[in-house]
Amino acid sequence: MKLSTFGKFAAGIVLASAIATPFAVLAQPDPTLTDFSLSGISGISKLGGKIGGWMLGILLVLAVIFILAAAFLYLTSGGDEAKVGKAKSYIIYAIVAVVVGILAKTIITLVQSLVNTAGT
Repeated sequence: MKLSTFGKFAAGIVLASAIATPFAVLAQPDPTLTDFSLSGISGISKLGGKIGGWMLGILLVLAVIFILAAAFLYLTSGGDEAKVGKAKSYIIYAIVAVVVGILAKTIITLVQSLVNTAGT
């Protein structure tokens, strides 16, 4: 089934809006940033937590994109072993990236709790 130029354009618009919608929600102001300062270990710890949270979110979005690309590659492989292998490796890499991202966020949270406990 071939898509016409209009069909490709419409699919691109739908995909772009589906990707851009979460960013519109994230554009809302964060009330926890009003009293944010980098003075002391606590402020640096909060900054590390915020950066880690954003990086994990971006990593999860990229992992979903790669899993969708792998699924498309797998479905359109037509039994070609090279394409199937490539799709499987995409999925494995995406899963490993998510696990590493979650571990990194866990380590950041652990360090924050240790710093906040030692600071009190």
